[in-house]
Amino acid sequence: ERDLILDAFAHAQTSGVLFVSGDQHWFAAHVHRHGIREFQIGPTATRLFAPPPAEPGVLHRALERNFGLIDVGSRGLRFRAIGPRGTLYDETFTPDGLQIQDPTGFAM
Repeated sequence: ERDLILDAFAHAQTSGVLFVSGDQHWFAAHVHRHGIREFQIGPTATRLFAPPPAEPGVLHRALERNFGLIDVGSRGLRFRAIGPRGTLYDETFTPDGLQIQDPTGFAM
């Protein structure tokens, strides 16, 4: 299902795509097909579960309670994952950094 969604965004040449999801019980930063980015956040209160082995495209994972913070400004978009002891992950995107790529890796 995820590949169908990612392919649809790429086919439509949609840019500026960043998914923030919360369906896992750990933090993870991903780069998916076509360069589409996803941040999985949470949980804030429920149990933590150990993640499965990392698949290609997993940039970072943390097994801690966490939440995501998004700041949008003139320089771009900044995403931070915050845990009990502070920042778990921090990345800033410019508009060009969120361009969808074709299968050869070039921005569309």
